[in-house]
Amino acid sequence: MNNDAYVQQSLELNLFYLRIMKEHAYLMATSFPPQEETITKEALTFNTTFNELLNKTLELAAGIVDIGEDAVTDFTLSAEEKTARLTGIPIDTAPTKAELKLPRPEPIIDDNLTEKVNLINLRALSATRNFIRFKTKVLNGILTCDLYSTIYPLMHDHLRCEAIGFVEGLNKLQGRTPLIETPKTESEELAFWNQIMAEHAEFLRGYLDPSEDALISSADEFVQNFEALNKKLFQNITKLDNFGKLVKESRKLTKDTQAFNTQGLTWMLKCEVKSIMVPLLSDHVLRETNHYLKKLEHIKRGEKRLLESQ
Repeated sequence: MNNDAYVQQSLELNLFYLRIMKEHAYLMATSFPPQEETITKEALTFNTTFNELLNKTLELAAGIVDIGEDAVTDFTLSAEEKTARLTGIPIDTAPTKAELKLPRPEPIIDDNLTEKVNLINLRALSATRNFIRFKTKVLNGILTCDLYSTIYPLMHDHLRCEAIGFVEGLNKLQGRTPLIETPKTESEELAFWNQIMAEHAEFLRGYLDPSEDALISSADEFVQNFEALNKKLFQNITKLDNFGKLVKESRKLTKDTQAFNTQGLTWMLKCEVKSIMVPLLSDHVLRETNHYLKKLEHIKRGEKRLLESQ
């Protein structure tokens, strides 16, 4: 893996995941009761750490990579502003404003930039490993009924799994290994992200007011369809032809999910849906859906190259 690929893939991975980690910390902090001051402050410290890393990554990314819709959407700034107002906990919106104004890439990658990106990766690895330990402590506290949180236990585990996925991606890049390189890796990515999409729909369903029958029904359908896809994936994991069909089915279902999430976020920002979900979480889920669609395009191109080589 040459320096150009290392720098570009590292920046893209960090632009996506550092914001995700920053928001995990924020959402966790808002979920604890007032008496849990220590653990709330710990979560907010992680939020600050990831926010600083995101700002440094943005400085390096300017003119080097495109800012995709998995890094920031047209809704992100409004979602941050409204969420901060609703929770009373400030959100630094400077990274969002900076991302929306980043110049088009004209990459000039030299040894100096490569070393700076390497340092960002190392700092992100250290921070995320510590965050995983924190998330594990929180989840264990909830499961033993020693800690209360308005976030479901499954969602806390979901947040931890995403942090583990970030660490795995950084470790690959630090070993100068492309993020997706073999059919086995691609099938694992498909299974992981289909499960993430199914759980998103489960959480959304739980955050909706019981009177939102149509939206709850749609969320249920997404859960069932993603779980059915993964069942078929595990049954056909060694069959390339079937795998190609599953990639196509996953892409179609994820596109439908993207449209559903976009509509839901639009309604939420206009206060046209009854829910206890903050807008930032809705935008967060939309960005993760956009990220999976990017991965599916990458998998599709890799599958095509493999078929052509046979």
